[in-house]
Amino acid sequence: MRYLNIIIIDDDQEDCELLEQAIGEVLPSASCTVFNNAEFALSKLRDIAFESDIVFLDLNMPRMDGLQFLEVVREQEHLKNVPIIIFSTSPLIEVSKSRLLNVTGMVEKPESFEALVSRVREVLA
Repeated sequence: MRYLNIIIIDDDQEDCELLEQAIGEVLPSASCTVFNNAEFALSKLRDIAFESDIVFLDLNMPRMDGLQFLEVVREQEHLKNVPIIIFSTSPLIEVSKSRLLNVTGMVEKPESFEALVSRVREVLA
């Protein structure tokens, strides 16, 4: 699939910037929209006119965490099939819970930019 509209949901601005740069390396024509708050992202995604081909989602966020976001999104008819990639350093138990909510894949927050680019390339290929 060709991903053109990519959503990043993560409360860590530095992680968002690194992921956005890595996506730019892999898919230069893609457009990234960054949300630092899952509640705000959800309100935007509920708008049927808002297009998203894939979502990168952190699990550890204040107010509404990634698992809560996933639960709500998977109940929305027009969002339930949007591919969601977990982008997190969460413990394996949290990732296991997210798999029950139909996630597409997992990208661990790596220690190097090169490793991130490599992993993003694998996920988006």
